Amino acid sequence: MVVGVGIRIQGIRVRSALDQWITKQTDNPFWYLDASLFKSNGQQVKTVSRVRDMFVDSKEEYAKHYQEKYYNEYCPFYRNSRLHG
Repeated sequence: MVVGVGIRIQGIRVRSALDQWITKQTDNPFWYLDASLFKSNGQQVKTVSRVRDMFVDSKEEYAKHYQEKYYNEYCPFYRNSRLHG
């Protein structure tokens, strides 16, 4: 069990380091939403669209709070949506 936790923590560290490096290179903390950064962006666009739809339709408190209080120019979740259209 301890080994499994260690492996998961190491995976989180690697993903975090990769995210920080790409953020620094692109100067965009939401780089993963920028389809132009991906060689074959069809799957990336589908994934972002699916996550956007789930977020916009969510009834969870955190999602409602975020939708009411925040807008991020990098994040396309609100663009062309019923929330801020």
